[in-house]
Amino acid sequence: MPDAFKDILDRFGSVTSEEGVLLKLCCDVVLYSIDLNTPEQKEAVLRIFEEYVALYGSRLRWTTNPQTGSFKKLSNGLNSYAVPGDWLLQMPQNQGYGFLYHGGRKDTDASDLAFLAMARPDYGVADHDLSRIFCRFPLTDVLEKRMDMVALLRRWGSLLKPHHGRCGISLGKSFGHEDGAKTREKETEALLRFPGLQTVDMLDSLYDKEAGGLYDGPLCPDWLVLIADAFVEKLGGFEAVQRKMSPFPAHAYEGGALLQTGESPCPGGPGQAKGLEGYYHMGKVIDPIRWKQATAHLYSRRLGLQHDKK
Repeated sequence: MPDAFKDILDRFGSVTSEEGVLLKLCCDVVLYSIDLNTPEQKEAVLRIFEEYVALYGSRLRWTTNPQTGSFKKLSNGLNSYAVPGDWLLQMPQNQGYGFLYHGGRKDTDASDLAFLAMARPDYGVADHDLSRIFCRFPLTDVLEKRMDMVALLRRWGSLLKPHHGRCGISLGKSFGHEDGAKTREKETEALLRFPGLQTVDMLDSLYDKEAGGLYDGPLCPDWLVLIADAFVEKLGGFEAVQRKMSPFPAHAYEGGALLQTGESPCPGGPGQAKGLEGYYHMGKVIDPIRWKQATAHLYSRRLGLQHDKK
């Protein structure tokens, strides 16, 4: 494990309370799509889910009822409850769907293993909102290169052709105590201390009609950022993006480009500024397409900050 991660792992590797695990440090991927309801997109969702299951299926402990959202324990493995391949392709295209799988001893525990697909019928271009696939990976697997995340995301990008997406370090929240005061206090402390850290609320709204939203473009740079061809063209085309990203790489895939800030994600932090150069560099490259109206996601009674839900 690189020395740059010792501080963040010691402080925030796993944040617990009497309720259980509130926060779990992980590497996460979020792929935002205009519509996950078409037959082609559903097939892509299933293929991506199957690939994730091939990596971590034996360690997933919980899923949800796709109709009620209530948790179901996978007492006898993944196939002890209906899997998405059993029902997803039969869902009406205008109905929307959602399913969640995660690890953890308790159904509410934060885990560094999670897979969420969410598509609602009112999402799409008309309302400028987005469906999404979200999944978490154990940070050690990524840092020790037990998988090639660049190759994986280029493959997933070609399958799904997302509007845009990102991959980096985050504090994975629990599935029941994510709005608790201790959770928000510790998350805010981590975000202020480690500038390379991201926060993701899996179920939060992605669009505010008054302020714009993630339909308009990526929120910020990260270790890996995917952008669709439409965004690539706004930046002058793929060759122009490659030139602007240099000396950091940009990788083409069918339907878009994957921008990379370094060999591994970087948390930054006190005395650890080195490693974030690529993040700042990418920030300048994607500035013309970035969504800039986001409000701060911070809360701390101790620091006098407020948690803004907008």
